[in-house]
Order: sequence, then structure tokens, then C-alpha cells
Amino acid sequence: MSNHDQAHEATTDNSLVLREDGTYPERFEDPGHPEHHDRMGDNDPKANKKAERQVVFLFTISILATIGFLIAYFAVPPGDTPESMRLSIYMMSGLGLLIVAFARPIARLFIDDPEVIEDAVMFIQVLGAAQPLMAVDFTLGGALRGAGDTRFPLWSVLIGFYVCRLGFAYTATYVLNLSLFWLWFALVGDYIARALLKGFRFRSGRWKTVSV
Repeated sequence: MSNHDQAHEATTDNSLVLREDGTYPERFEDPGHPEHHDRMGDNDPKANKKAERQVVFLFTISILATIGFLIAYFAVPPGDTPESMRLSIYMMSGLGLLIVAFARPIARLFIDDPEVIEDAVMFIQVLGAAQPLMAVDFTLGGALRGAGDTRFPLWSVLIGFYVCRLGFAYTATYVLNLSLFWLWFALVGDYIARALLKGFRFRSGRWKTVSV
């Protein structure tokens, strides 16, 4: 008997039909799937609601980012990098202020532990403060790569991350024994380096001579 015939016979076999008491035959007692473990949201309604709020929050952020992109696309003429950067700084600075102002409610969306919330608030506030620097980095990095100068943005990212961010974090943690805030602040040092390097590169005009 072919595999097709066997499969057809299995689907028409009355022994495979759900029993009157709502149970399946014994051959289905172990279907081969791993044992199900209840998730936190399965047994805790509060955890389930928290997960729903997290999804709504992240979805809202994605909508705002899309709206910001559309505004920038239609408001800034193509090739006008300074105007693009100004608009980006304005928008991301406003976003940064909101992030700083609502750092604690944002942390509470994801965490219940008060001690962890305090640590998360510090990071969220540092992230909000870094938004204007990120705006410069993203705008100038995109302009340089669009002009064909792809190597310099790559090197600036490597220097900013591996030299400035990791170097600052290591020094603050293991050399100076500073608080957790300074470990988070390494993020700002990273984007300061990226913004400065890409800013100098853009103002030098050397990207105009790069052959594609």
C-alpha cells in the first residue's frame, strides 16, 4: 500500500475521530510535541495586560516613526542635507524630551521590580538625551553613504563603538569604579564621536571626490 493510500485510510478511520466524551484515542496521547509550559500571561491576568500594553507601546512607536519619515520625505527637497539634518534634530530632540519625561512609565511597562525600574529609568533618560546626537549621526551617515563614501561612515561607527563606547564603559566600570549611570553614559560618548567624525567629514567636502 502506498503512503498516499495509508494517509487516506488514516483520515477515514473512525478510530481517529474525536470521542463522544471529548477525548482523542490513545494513539494521540503523545503526539511528539514538547511538553507545554504555561507562560506568565497564561496564569497571571496582570502579566497578560502588561504584555498587551507593551505591544501597543511598540506599535505606537513604529507608527510615529513612519509618520516622521513621511513628513521628512515630503518636507525636505532631495539633496538638501543641512535642512534634513535640522529637521531630524528637531524631531528627535522632541522625541528625546518625551522619552526623558516619561522614562519611569515606559520602564514600568516592561518591569515590576522597583530596583530594576530605577536602573532602567537611568538608561532610558540617557537614551533620550542622546537623540539629537543620533539625529546628526543618522542624517550625515546616510548622506555620505548615498554619495558613495561608504568606508568613512563604517570606520566612524567602529571607532565610536569599540573605542569610545566600550573604552568609556571599561574605564568607568573597572578603572574608576563609577556608578551604573556612567556605564549607560558610554552610549552618549559613542554618538558624540560618530557625530563629530561624520560632521568633519561632511564639512571637508572630501566625500565629493569619492568615485563610485
